[in-house]
Amino acid sequence: MKLSRPYRRVLAVVGSAVIGLIGAVTLASPASAHHSEVTGVPVCDTSTGEWVVTWTVNTYAPVPQYRLLEVVVGPAGSTVSNIAVTEGDGFPHQTGAPLVGEQRLPGDATSASLGVRAKWNNGYEEKQLRSGEVTFQGPCEKPVGEPTFTDGSSCEELTVTVTNPEDGAATTFTVTTSAGDTEEFTLEPGTEQTVSFPAAEGLTYEVSVDGTAVHSGAWENPGDCVVEIPISAKSDCDSLTIEVTNPLEDEALEVTITSGDATSTLTIAPGETGEATFDAEEGTTATVTIGDESEEIAWTEPEGCGGSGGDLPVTGSNTGIMIGAAVALLALGGGLFLVARRRRVTFSA
Repeated sequence: MKLSRPYRRVLAVVGSAVIGLIGAVTLASPASAHHSEVTGVPVCDTSTGEWVVTWTVNTYAPVPQYRLLEVVVGPAGSTVSNIAVTEGDGFPHQTGAPLVGEQRLPGDATSASLGVRAKWNNGYEEKQLRSGEVTFQGPCEKPVGEPTFTDGSSCEELTVTVTNPEDGAATTFTVTTSAGDTEEFTLEPGTEQTVSFPAAEGLTYEVSVDGTAVHSGAWENPGDCVVEIPISAKSDCDSLTIEVTNPLEDEALEVTITSGDATSTLTIAPGETGEATFDAEEGTTATVTIGDESEEIAWTEPEGCGGSGGDLPVTGSNTGIMIGAAVALLALGGGLFLVARRRRVTFSA
């Protein structure tokens, strides 16, 4: 059958349109069916102070394998593990299976990026990089290790130890006590310092950094401490005087002193000195009692207190009178000790 000219023209137009559509579909199909996607998730690694980005490359294509023709990592000089240009001619990666890699950057980095270009085993390859980018929210910092503080109390002193950990920062510490003592020192990471102060009831301390208190504590009585009670004795020609000083800061001292039939009871306020005087002659002694402990102190006749041995002419200086008027002070030493809690007194020669 022979078609007329108008019909032939219509068929020609339709055929051209069909061919054009087929060509367009043929050219467009690879572009739409073959493509890559790159995504990144940033996390701050506080154990190292680094930003860690986990990158994932997903590919889509109607064929099973692909290779990477190009990989661009930012910032320049950084790397991403497990995601690199494919060596050789093979197609080692599976289409549809996520390709995951890790990138580590300094804590002060602000952003990171990854771009890839793939080629599939049917010959199709991407003409442009497919990229992903992440922005970091502030710096990633490794937490600075905190210093530790310990103290110890003995009868003689309060010790304070400051330890700066290995992951700490160089720091200057100031230790101040309620007694007004101050120690200042700088510790590098991984070092420690111990300072000591005289022990005292009610003693407290404070550790500060740049004027800010970071720790405080106090001396604690171990429970078996003794306090030395100063005692002195003075012998005159006819008397014996005992002096007792109370070294305690917050407690009155009860002292009983007996000599023969005479007894003197003293209540001595903190920091004060009390005394008792007794008639004395050869053999006179005084017993000092504090708590359940006692110490005996003997009178000693000073030089010049004896008789003259008869009347003699007086010529020149009255040497005997001058000597007799002299008063010798006898230091009867001895440490008298008081147990602060149990009121135990000990003596030493």
